[in-house]
Amino acid sequence: MFTQNVSISIDKQLELTVEGDLDLRGWDQAEIQAAVLRESDLQVTTSDDRVILKSLGDLEIQVPAGVSIFVRKVEGDAEVQDLTGQLSVRAVGGDLDLVNLGEIQVESIGGDLDARKVSSLKVVAVGGDCSVSRIPGAVEISHVGGDMDAENLGSLKLINVGGDCSANHIEGDFSVSNIGGDLDGENLHARISSVTVGGDLSLRVKSSGLKAMAGGDLDIRLDELSPDAVELSAGGDVDLHLPAQAHARMHITSGGRDILMRVGGWNERVEMFVFDFSLGDGTTPVQITAGGDVQVTDGSPQTHKEGSGFDFAGVKVDVDGLSHTVQDAVERATRQAETASREIEERIQAAMRRVEEKTRGRTFRVGFEAPQPPVPPMPSVPVEPVKPSNPAHAPQARVSEEERRLILQMLAEQKISTEEAVNLLDALEGKNQ
Repeated sequence: MFTQNVSISIDKQLELTVEGDLDLRGWDQAEIQAAVLRESDLQVTTSDDRVILKSLGDLEIQVPAGVSIFVRKVEGDAEVQDLTGQLSVRAVGGDLDLVNLGEIQVESIGGDLDARKVSSLKVVAVGGDCSVSRIPGAVEISHVGGDMDAENLGSLKLINVGGDCSANHIEGDFSVSNIGGDLDGENLHARISSVTVGGDLSLRVKSSGLKAMAGGDLDIRLDELSPDAVELSAGGDVDLHLPAQAHARMHITSGGRDILMRVGGWNERVEMFVFDFSLGDGTTPVQITAGGDVQVTDGSPQTHKEGSGFDFAGVKVDVDGLSHTVQDAVERATRQAETASREIEERIQAAMRRVEEKTRGRTFRVGFEAPQPPVPPMPSVPVEPVKPSNPAHAPQARVSEEERRLILQMLAEQKISTEEAVNLLDALEGKNQ
């Protein structure tokens, strides 16, 4: 092992190029101590403003803690610790470990990044996984190829993460875009401007002002609700937990047509695509768009209170009564439509049988008989409306608009002839009886 000491003042910058691994540490001496395998592996150049060291193999180096350092290139792994001066790293081919440092700027890391107890951190690209913790200043990372873990940060800005991401105890701004996997965030005191993930998103946020989008499911817990708007979008289900006695103006769109509200003491399920309601004074606008189901809960007891309800567009509404009323109305309308459809079908079938009996051998049954020989196209022949006869002799059965529309449709589709259409209309009017 060859060791060389080099004098350096605090106002000079140290520049390093290492073709192997780098072990860089700060100490309290006023000089540099560099250790390499062979003497020929170390090249030292000095100038008025910098000291340049190049190692052809691995390098272990100790420098005054306050010196500014520029790492031009490290072919292998790099470990840097116990420095107070500014550190700039252009490229590390392997992993980079940063411990107990000042301000750091990194352009490119081929492997993993592990940064702990540094003042602030700005990274352009990490090829592998990234772990950052106990950083009181700002953390900004543009690209992470693998997973991302962040804990106890002053603020966090992520732009692209290929894998999953976890964040815990973020104090300042929190902005995350283009997470390829899942994102799990806890104890986020930060003001969250935007969060976009391709997988599932789970966040526990101290205050509102949140804009979040997830390709999968979305689970959000808001400990406080400020007047700032909340916008949530998910390809799957959305589960929003509001603080007790929240004041919110809700606009919910559910692709699954299943909205469950456990807020304000209510436990109600509404089967609607779009649903609007207000809680309390409706101070905070909350918009939820989900491809699946939506659930909104709070910290209040989940009990049904007689006479209570939500405020929908300024009108007090009993949600339980509303849900039952809507359900009853839908069922009633469905039964009426089915009954009317059956009656129309029965009348047309009866008229067709009467025409069939009268014409003796000319049969047609729409959609059930074997196909008839093709009929040459012919222009539509308007059917003269049947003039009402004397009321005293008028038949009880009359052609409804729906029956007339179906017969004309069969004529246009050449399923019946013009003569058969006229006969069928007469049969429905009772003229062929």
